[in-house]
Amino acid sequence: VVLWEHEPQHQSRVRRQIVGFYESCCGDDELNVADMVQTSAKCREEMQSDPSEDQCENDLCVGRKNGAVDEEGHLTKGFAKYMPRMYPEYLTALVQKIALLCVDHLNKQFEVKIEKGKCFPAFLTGVACVKISIELVCPEKFKIQSYQCDQFRELLNEHVKSLKQNKKTTSVKIKLT
Repeated sequence: VVLWEHEPQHQSRVRRQIVGFYESCCGDDELNVADMVQTSAKCREEMQSDPSEDQCENDLCVGRKNGAVDEEGHLTKGFAKYMPRMYPEYLTALVQKIALLCVDHLNKQFEVKIEKGKCFPAFLTGVACVKISIELVCPEKFKIQSYQCDQFRELLNEHVKSLKQNKKTTSVKIKLT
């Protein structure tokens, strides 16, 4: 698993490419995000904000309501319980392992990089960390074989390679079971 520094311009570039962010090339072809979308709508109602405003705060609200983010904006161990809901059951153990690594990594970054009073997009960054990591370490038998997915995996690998060259990654080895 490759965890990189939180730099939104890097992640958003990957999210925009080829495969939609909520599509998957590992397991099922689409992540189950219905619960997250419904919770996001409730948060918007409570916050009484326009969808284009306060996206970071809305994402934190979604994370808090799912026990994945604490009041200070840090990811909690509950994040590792929440994330498997988006994936097929047979990927649960892998998703949980990766989610815990993402929690530790992003919370360390939170302490170092984020200015007091600024919103840290912990929840959505955590979701991206898990999603991209899953795509990169997907067991062969669960990989969706398509031109689109091959292109997406190639893009992710190139992205990680460039980040490694710029020393913006942390590599973590996990045992796939």
